[in-house]
Amino acid sequence: MALVGMLGKHVNQLLLKKAVELRPSFIIDCANCANPHNLFPISEEELSQVFVIEVEVLYMLRDALKNIPETAKKLGVNIIIVTSFHRLFDYGDEKENKDVYEHSWELMNQYSTKYDIIVGIKKDSVHEELARKYCSNIVEV
Repeated sequence: MALVGMLGKHVNQLLLKKAVELRPSFIIDCANCANPHNLFPISEEELSQVFVIEVEVLYMLRDALKNIPETAKKLGVNIIIVTSFHRLFDYGDEKENKDVYEHSWELMNQYSTKYDIIVGIKKDSVHEELARKYCSNIVEV
């Protein structure tokens, strides 16, 4: 199992395709991109066993990550996809944001001992720095 970061211009699109290829999969969609129309042409059968939760607020990301063991067990998935989360809504407290982001990366790293986790990363962001600290591999696409 591993925590893999993906960097690239169209990383979220690639992550959606990866979720379909590696199903059953669980997508934590922080980029508001998990729309089946983005994968056209795709069949309903190919979308089966691709589970999605939408996250728009920084604290919801951390909560979704905390629940990975229960969610993965309930859904029967071994791969977790997290779309890029550099645009999540926060409350403007830079130190608190930094702490929540760090904790989120720690959780992903912790759970990557049991699940494969692939995370989208915006290039030249604080997340690229954290990814280099926590990921076992970073792939530029």
